[in-house]
Order: sequence, then C-alpha cells, then structure tokens
Amino acid sequence: MSVQNTLNKKQVVSDSQRSTSTSGSNTVNNSNTDIIYIHEAGATVSLTVNFPITHINNQIVTIVSIGGITTLTLATGIGTIIGAITTLASGGSIRYMWLTSQSKWYK
Repeated sequence: MSVQNTLNKKQVVSDSQRSTSTSGSNTVNNSNTDIIYIHEAGATVSLTVNFPITHINNQIVTIVSIGGITTLTLATGIGTIIGAITTLASGGSIRYMWLTSQSKWYK
C-alpha cells in the first residue's frame, strides 16, 4: 500500500498543541495530537520537536509556524524520521505520518 493510500485511511485525531516560545523544545504529548502550532510574530530561533512515543498507525503530526523556525530539530524515541527538515519558513508547515509496520515517520 502506498503512503498516499494509507494517508487517505488515517484515523482522525482531534487534539492540538500550541507553543509561543522563541526557543526550546516541544513534545507531542500522545497519540491524540495531530497539529503543533508554533505561533510567533518573529522567527523562532531554535526548536526541538519530540515526536510521540505512544502513537497510532497512520497518525499524522503537522507542524505549523507563523514566524518561521531558524533551527529545527525533529526527534523520536522510537523509529526513524524520514525526510526530517532543519528549518521552516515563515507561514510554513510540514506533515509527517507514522507507519507502524515500518517504524518510521514519513514526510
């Protein structure tokens, strides 16, 4: 099954998180979190986003930044992040999906 076909069959989660810090880290709390909003008027200098350790198959994590992120680190305690980015432009977003069968987050 392709990633696109799997994406169309993902389970819907309804929780989101919001961060207003200009640096530091943000941990995706659990398998119910779908979107992390980084809401800053200016650029966030440095941010680490820790993907959830407890996740569900086809879970999607979306990172949205209003002001941009100069240095972005994506981290996971389980599995691998495929296509990890290191910066995010102002008004940008990025989405990753977890596939349990492969133990990977795909961009």
